Amino acid sequence: MAGHDSNLYKHLWPHSIDIYCRDGDFRRDLELELKPALRNKSRTMNVTALPTCPLDFDNSTYSCANPYPNCTNAASFQFASLWIITQAIATCPNDTRLFNSQPMLTDHACLLFTHRKAWTLYPAADIWSRLTTWKFPLLQLVAVFPRPPLTFGIECFVLLHLLGDPISTIANLLLKVASCQARAALWKYRLRPNGQEEQLITLWAGLTPTPSPDGLWKGLTAIVDSYDEWGPDIGTKVQELIYDRLTTDGRPTRVPVSDEDRTDFLKICRLAANALAADRSTKFLPVIVAQGFFIGTIAIAFGRTKDSATGPNPATYINIEGHSIAFSSLYFWIIPAVMIGSIIGVSQTDAAIPRILERFRTETKARFPNWEQLPSKEDLTMDLRERSGGIYSWQPKESRIAFKSHIAKCDLKRHISGPGRYGNCWQLIVWAINEVLAFTLVSHLFPIIVFACGAFGGLLISLLIPPVGVDCRHIGELLITFAWVVSAGLNRLPIFAAAESESDGEETRRARRNRFWFIMCKDIVVTAATMGGIIVTQIGVFNQCACYTLWGKTGLALPETNSVKTTLALRINTSYPAIAFLCVGFQLVIVPSLLLNQYSSAIRVFLQRDDEKSNIPEWVVGFWGRLVRCWKAMTGWAKTVLSVIELGVRKLIGRPGVACTSGFPSNEDNPGLPLNRLNQQEQREELP
Repeated sequence: MAGHDSNLYKHLWPHSIDIYCRDGDFRRDLELELKPALRNKSRTMNVTALPTCPLDFDNSTYSCANPYPNCTNAASFQFASLWIITQAIATCPNDTRLFNSQPMLTDHACLLFTHRKAWTLYPAADIWSRLTTWKFPLLQLVAVFPRPPLTFGIECFVLLHLLGDPISTIANLLLKVASCQARAALWKYRLRPNGQEEQLITLWAGLTPTPSPDGLWKGLTAIVDSYDEWGPDIGTKVQELIYDRLTTDGRPTRVPVSDEDRTDFLKICRLAANALAADRSTKFLPVIVAQGFFIGTIAIAFGRTKDSATGPNPATYINIEGHSIAFSSLYFWIIPAVMIGSIIGVSQTDAAIPRILERFRTETKARFPNWEQLPSKEDLTMDLRERSGGIYSWQPKESRIAFKSHIAKCDLKRHISGPGRYGNCWQLIVWAINEVLAFTLVSHLFPIIVFACGAFGGLLISLLIPPVGVDCRHIGELLITFAWVVSAGLNRLPIFAAAESESDGEETRRARRNRFWFIMCKDIVVTAATMGGIIVTQIGVFNQCACYTLWGKTGLALPETNSVKTTLALRINTSYPAIAFLCVGFQLVIVPSLLLNQYSSAIRVFLQRDDEKSNIPEWVVGFWGRLVRCWKAMTGWAKTVLSVIELGVRKLIGRPGVACTSGFPSNEDNPGLPLNRLNQQEQREELP
């Protein structure tokens, strides 16, 4: 500072420094000397001394000898007023407050004009508009998520678990569907039209005015699946008891079963199955309508944003709306979660299923007093139901079994086949593809993919919004995503080992209650954290200089800047909607298609009515049938091409062999989920 009297300029700081400090070195020295004073709010040289910025600026009278003064913008960080200031300063390209002589303020200048305020609140009208446009449609889907009507606390737990642990919710819903698929596949194999089983199918069909060839296995699966709400062990016990009474071919039964007894027992089973089907409320159509409205709302919002932002008097800004889309994309996992939940459905009252099963037990006991009895209502307690499988989105016991056994190990066809059982390369390729698909869909990887799809889309949209790069909004998005990942990981804590005990003592019950309350408290905290994060982003916590300058790495990217405006106008028509709808399409089309292909039997069980017909509209069944036929035709062409290639390769290398031919196994009955160890052992022993 030699040769300069810094005290001479302190009273002029900072709004006169650009006028009196033309010496670059002196200017830098002066700024370094005055920075501590700026940070000390008790001194008179702080930013409060700056005058209010004049916004009625006339460029025609502007002179670089008298530059725009440093001042405080009354609206703080506001695009419109900051753009007026930027235009004024940009009249002199050599102004040091411009970033690389571009019409963009530096981060330091932005902080100066915004009074060094951390962030600026959005107008209340804008906050409400963005909430109704991008957030409320998602909450509408949350509201229609099916909840088992056990108790009011359980319904609250289901919603909190949905919002606080989406990965676990989707994984457990898939486990529920896959468990039913495994039951259905086992019944279909056991009751295939062959000998005595064909007689059972005929008897069952004769008991209903609208016979269905699949009514027998669907009805028995529905009964066993209902018992699974009290744990897979109870379901397996009932499954074996029913099978022992319906068949006698080499199976060890406790008492002889006549054809008349078998017919009477089928009648009792049919009444119970139809009652369970009538009680199940799937709400499939309302969910489809709600999702249709959600997609329509997003499409309309994109169009409205484009028209409003590109008009002569913009009422919205594309960059802010784009970030709203990005944060909404984090919640796109709600789409498949609600769809799977609606397919599974729920009972209409908490007492309906226990009442139907108790009547099933009573009628069986009255007709067959010497038979081994089914579980009584004393065995089917509400506490056991809540902790063992009655909450479809939280299956702690089944989930733990699946996790330990690497999931997807009970496919009936894979128990009797493997790479060594296939005689040609095409069958080997199909087997490998089926292995990958079957493992992926029901493993813990698939729910993570479903969850990560929306998160990745949101991060990508934010990345493409000027200034292009990783900004502070990515931190918010990653924090919300990380909270959900941690929430899912907490379900695997070893402290829950006591709750997995096979005993039903007081210590085990207490451990299960503690686990339930731990999960609920954890979900409350995560839900509050993630929803709170969404709220603070909506009110403007990222409406600050650092978020539009990449922490000083680039100039202030105001939406009025020509380069920024051009980029936003282009991408609101291309990149942003493309990414958003690709994510929605994956959740809305790919996931249900995989479910329908992998778990078709389970879906038919869940969606059947008491007349053994399906709640799925006939046109949906027909459309899916056409898709399957097209897929088979495509695989036929692929087999032909592969055969030609293989023959050509073998001829070139001079090795004899057989080209790929048809006859590879079908995947339509693939359950894709492990049953408990008893069922797995039984399948290995029974299947040829």
